[in-house]
Amino acid sequence: MGLSSYPYHAGFDAPEEIPDGYYSGLIAGHDIPVAVTEGGWASNTQAEWTSSQQEQRRYIVRQAQLLDNAGAIGIFQLTFTDLDLAAISPPPPSTLSYFAHLGLVDVDLNPKLALAAWDSTFVRPLE
Repeated sequence: MGLSSYPYHAGFDAPEEIPDGYYSGLIAGHDIPVAVTEGGWASNTQAEWTSSQQEQRRYIVRQAQLLDNAGAIGIFQLTFTDLDLAAISPPPPSTLSYFAHLGLVDVDLNPKLALAAWDSTFVRPLE
């Protein structure tokens, strides 16, 4: 089962609020593999929520725990870099700004705090 996951849009104010069974509950009682195919946590504050690079980093760490709980077979980071909204002409709809800061690097490819957390998920021993 491929999952699209943006928990900050679901009302979670901090990564630590996401329950342990967030992914595993979806497949409970079924013998199917699960993977996150897109998702993320914004690294900036918008009108509807407050976030930061530190909070995005904590989400990457928490997401790895949640995926381990579900026995996930994979994860895909859809946007490696933030979107450069100023470079888009004509200007994109304002709703795109909700997804503009999901990258692990900024628009100039400078690493954000979440990149080190992302990289660390791939050097852990598999159980």
